[in-house]
Amino acid sequence: MIAQAFFILAHRIDRQSYLSWEYFDKPTRLQKYLQKALHAMLAKRAGGILDKNSYISPAAKIFTSSLRIGSKSYICGGSIIRGEFSLGVASGIGAYCHIDGKVTIGDDTMIANNVSVFGINHGTDIASPMGQQASTMKGVVIGSDCWVGANVSIVDGANIGSHSIVAAGAVVTRSFPEWSVIGGVPARIIKSRK
Repeated sequence: MIAQAFFILAHRIDRQSYLSWEYFDKPTRLQKYLQKALHAMLAKRAGGILDKNSYISPAAKIFTSSLRIGSKSYICGGSIIRGEFSLGVASGIGAYCHIDGKVTIGDDTMIANNVSVFGINHGTDIASPMGQQASTMKGVVIGSDCWVGANVSIVDGANIGSHSIVAAGAVVTRSFPEWSVIGGVPARIIKSRK
């Protein structure tokens, strides 16, 4: 009986690592305790300011210099977050995303699985080997009320206006206004949501 209860709880924690929005339904005391401990560690080691009602999967890898997470927001397992990262209220990062550099995401925004957002870039000076190039960082801003589909790549300097949708597999290399539906490689405006 005890073993079965343990495996049920372990399965629930593992499931919520990758379906992280489920954490907010009815977290157990143990889950709340584990999140509190993880938040405290990230506050110390990753420059974190995390709302107590946010969820970070224990299976996510967080190596930030600055981390801000709003209430009811989550980061799913398998994701790697580096650099300076800010996630607004009620927003989510899907499983196996890679976010690096200076990246800001607004409120009520959904980032699907396997999305790459790079708010950092390398120089291309021909006088130095690629591994010795200086980095540049314009950053990436994704507005509020956006949906970024699976397997999207967003590169340094690109900004996506609020209320926009980015189609799965798009490669975003420039900025787009609010209410845009974006898709393709390189991404372009397909239509307006209005």
